[in-house]
Amino acid sequence: MIPKIAIIFIGVAFVLACGGISTSQPIILDRLVLDEQSVPTGFHLVGQEQMSNDRAAQAFPQADYEAWGRIDGIRVEFGTPTGMFFSTISEYQSEEGARNGLNHLRQEMKNAAIRGLEAAGFMETAFEDLEDPDLGDESFAWFSKSIGPTITTKNLLTSFRQDNLVGVIRWESTTNEIEADVTIDIAEQQILRGIAEKQLDLILNSR
Repeated sequence: MIPKIAIIFIGVAFVLACGGISTSQPIILDRLVLDEQSVPTGFHLVGQEQMSNDRAAQAFPQADYEAWGRIDGIRVEFGTPTGMFFSTISEYQSEEGARNGLNHLRQEMKNAAIRGLEAAGFMETAFEDLEDPDLGDESFAWFSKSIGPTITTKNLLTSFRQDNLVGVIRWESTTNEIEADVTIDIAEQQILRGIAEKQLDLILNSR
């Protein structure tokens, strides 16, 4: 069984500040979060939290959220048979601001992950950029493998921008085997894409 404290460390390491046409009224972000009907069987809702600019800046201290016009964000977390699953939506005042937020994620998310993982005792993290999932107006995806003192973890991540909203979908799995042969699971990639498409549909249907 994976030590609970290790899973907490990994989750903290990947606190994702996600970012996101100009709107006069902020969107009610609660309406955009995924529920248990949107995720595979075996995923169970753990909780959700507001991702304010201050909260997001804990993961990305160099992000200029005020200048970019980030309004707010929300993150929902699910437990899975092998780890955790996270979905985050951030709203910006404009498309340009959301584009800045997504570009910052593209550039800095890996560094933020490495900082947190190293603080949690992981000795090595390797990343592989994946093919653009072609979601929303722009998107990117990557896979990572991290080796710790007693566990190995892998992360599949997809991030996209739609108008003034930015979404991040991440699936984290862990094993007790050190330096396990962790490779990209095509089936998991397809599942992650399906969930990301549902998240995008929620955004599009909110317009």
